[in-house]
Amino acid sequence: TGGFFVATRNGDEITSVEWVVNVPSSGKYLFSLRYASSDDLQPLSVLVNNQKISREGTNPNPTIPLVDLGSDPEYQYPLQRCEGDCDDDNHCDIDLFCYKRDGDEPITGCTGTARRGWDVCADIDDFNFGFVLNPTGGWLNNWRYSEPLVVDLTGE
Repeated sequence: TGGFFVATRNGDEITSVEWVVNVPSSGKYLFSLRYASSDDLQPLSVLVNNQKISREGTNPNPTIPLVDLGSDPEYQYPLQRCEGDCDDDNHCDIDLFCYKRDGDEPITGCTGTARRGWDVCADIDDFNFGFVLNPTGGWLNNWRYSEPLVVDLTGE
């Protein structure tokens, strides 16, 4: 966790932002950015220990329908892939995480339309491709989270 704010104006060019990340143990971690970007797609390159992290072009999971279990489905825990509404990772089955959505962005690996702001349990493999920041329409109150990217980190 941590924060860093980068603001650009017309004519400004940011070539890189660097973080030092300390993790308690080696393994796979999710990397995501909270951002606002006016009207343009923002493709990014992510490097970990000077090696570019890329994603496969296809999702290895089958696409399955969304299941709406209501806003407080605690009687259904743990939720399965493409089920929601979850509030945190503990609401999801083993090896799944609660994919947080601020708006009505699509849910990779799931078919159907989810309610605005509805969070769903997802498999990390559903997000194993593409890293582009989609436009949010402005800079004020239009913040989103990027789709997570899986990175291998070495613990201390």
